[in-house]
Amino acid sequence: MGKVECKQQELLEMNTQLQELVTTDPLTGLKNRRFLNTKLLEYLEIAKIDQSPFSLLLIDVDYFKRVNDTYGHPTGDAVLQELSWKLQSEARDSDIVARMGGEEFIVILPYTNKKESQVIAERIRLNIDHGNWEHMRITVSIGVTTYEINDNANNLISRADEALYQSKKDGRNRVSVR
Repeated sequence: MGKVECKQQELLEMNTQLQELVTTDPLTGLKNRRFLNTKLLEYLEIAKIDQSPFSLLLIDVDYFKRVNDTYGHPTGDAVLQELSWKLQSEARDSDIVARMGGEEFIVILPYTNKKESQVIAERIRLNIDHGNWEHMRITVSIGVTTYEINDNANNLISRADEALYQSKKDGRNRVSVR
C-alpha cells in the first residue's frame, strides 16, 4: 500500500472515530441525544410509509439527586454507567438505547406495539428493581408511548414524558402508558 492509500485509510479511520464521538454519550457509552433524534426521525418516516408501529420508553432514575447528595457524584456516575449496561443488556438487537441527559434514558422499540412495549418496560423495571447492583440498588420510573398517525418527534417524546410523570406521581418504580 502506497503513502497516499495509507493516509486515506488513516483518514477514514479517524472519521469513523469522530462519528462515534459525536453520537456517543461519554459517561455511559450509550448513544446520545443527537443520534437519538436522527433515528427517531427515521422511524417516523418508516412508520408513515408502511404503518409499522414503534414505541418509546422514557426511563428516569428515582430519587437520583439523593444518590449524588448522599454518596457523591463519582458514585452517581458509576450508578448511571451500571444502569446503562443493564439497559443495553435488556434491549433487543433492534432497539436503540440512548441517554437523554442527566439520569434520563430513552429506548426506541422498532416494530413494537403498545401492549408489547408495556411488557418490555415492565420487564426492564423489574430486572432493575430486583437485579444485583455493584454500587447501590436503584429503581426507575418508565413512561411508554407508541407511534400514532401524524405523530412527530416532539409529541411522541412529550407523551412519553407525560407517562413518565404519571409514574412518578403514582409513587415511582412503575410503568405508565400514554
